[in-house]
Amino acid sequence: TESGLAAIDQSTDTCTNNFATLNPLDVNPSSAGDAFTEGNLKLVTNNNSNAAGTRSTIAVSSGKWYAEVKYTSATAWNGVAAMDVNFHTSSMGAGTISWYQGRTLYVDGTNTANWGSAVTAGDIVGIALDMDNNRVTISQGGQWWDTDAFDAAAPTTYQNLTSGYDTWGFMCRSGSAASTSEWNFGAPMFTGTDEADGDGFGSFEYAVPSGYFALCTKNLAEYG
Repeated sequence: TESGLAAIDQSTDTCTNNFATLNPLDVNPSSAGDAFTEGNLKLVTNNNSNAAGTRSTIAVSSGKWYAEVKYTSATAWNGVAAMDVNFHTSSMGAGTISWYQGRTLYVDGTNTANWGSAVTAGDIVGIALDMDNNRVTISQGGQWWDTDAFDAAAPTTYQNLTSGYDTWGFMCRSGSAASTSEWNFGAPMFTGTDEADGDGFGSFEYAVPSGYFALCTKNLAEYG
């Protein structure tokens, strides 16, 4: 008999369809104190300048993919990273695209621009990874970045992925400060609505952009 469980506490994985999670085997071995909870969808990192963090359990080389991350602490640092790079360094380096505090864009470890204003704790950022065109962009509160503000209903302005890397995953990390991030790849731990992708998979807080899909094995077989 269930006790103390809400619907949000129950995984939507089945025998034939599994959603990505954060990968506890992809952490920096020198970083102590990282804590994975909520079915490996929540990561609390310690204060570690060597970039505590991890990537998603599913990586992609084609297709268009959507995920959401709640900045439970505004100091979180999230984005995407190539699978054949070591991003567990203070500067991350080549093969990484990320946003610190949901605002400061880092390309290959270099601070290049500011997108809007920093998120506050509890804000949800959407990440749209387009492997067909090798680019990535983000939304805040369901509105996508459009040149100088988060005011577009659909992705319009992208950051190109670094060339030379074929397979990318979603990435979660800290910098010199501890951070907490909660992820939704389609099997949610925080969504209050029920926005599915175009094939009916996933449950997201905000509408999935047209042509993008939840990161799950059925979609991977179709589009990955």
